[in-house]
Amino acid sequence: MQQDVNCFSFLASFLGFALSFSIICLIPYDVWAALSSHDESQRTGTNVILNWTWNSVYWVTFILCWFLCPVLIAYETAGDFTPVGRLRASLRQNAIWYTSYLVVGCVVVLWLTIEGHEYGGISAWCIAASNAWGLLMSTVLMGYGLVAVPRHFWRLANPGERSPNCAVQQSPWTKQD
Repeated sequence: MQQDVNCFSFLASFLGFALSFSIICLIPYDVWAALSSHDESQRTGTNVILNWTWNSVYWVTFILCWFLCPVLIAYETAGDFTPVGRLRASLRQNAIWYTSYLVVGCVVVLWLTIEGHEYGGISAWCIAASNAWGLLMSTVLMGYGLVAVPRHFWRLANPGERSPNCAVQQSPWTKQD
């Protein structure tokens, strides 16, 4: 039996794939524009288009990864029976995480300003933290998790492909043929 997918989850997944393919198409164009335009007047028009496109890709990815996907993940796993209840549970769960991020971030910013460790300013620290998080996630997902995590969920979704470890064991009192 196949469960229907929430339309917002489907659209978020489609948006993620579309962003991936747009980045794959955008990188060669960006490299071509950088290598082929030797004249500053040619570079200006191309740079406006590329800057707008990269900014759009960045902000859509940011909103998708930090807000939309976590809310949809918690919405799908919520145990409430009504859509409003599931959304409320999802927002409550994400509010707890975002509050903890905000508290830790404020403590770090306060510590940096009191200790005088503002090398490059707060924006430089935010960029460094963002890059460190991205590298950590890339390391996790490009390692064993890139293949193992989807395979695990695929096997959980398809009972015919479950490993013997995941099989439901029969009671010793049931008669086997």
